Amino acid sequence: DWDGVCLASLKRYLINKNLVVGRMIRYLYDCDKVSFSQFKEGIGYDNSDQRFQNNLDSGRSLKSRYGKLWCIEKGTIMINPNIRACISDLNLI
Repeated sequence: DWDGVCLASLKRYLINKNLVVGRMIRYLYDCDKVSFSQFKEGIGYDNSDQRFQNNLDSGRSLKSRYGKLWCIEKGTIMINPNIRACISDLNLI
């Protein structure tokens, strides 16, 4: 368990290309920091900004549904460094 993220769930997110959270993780893994609009556009998310913000909120807290997958600081979003290391160490991407 890394920052509230279950390894089995992380693998499932990354295997299923259709899951929004998986697309979000894969996109952030290849980026340094991105803005809200870059992130939304980068994963091809076409629902409302509010729904996208809800997805962002779901992956940024230890108490959230997904655990802390990414960090949001001063308007930029980046993958949680611990999750990046886990993905890299286990060759998940």
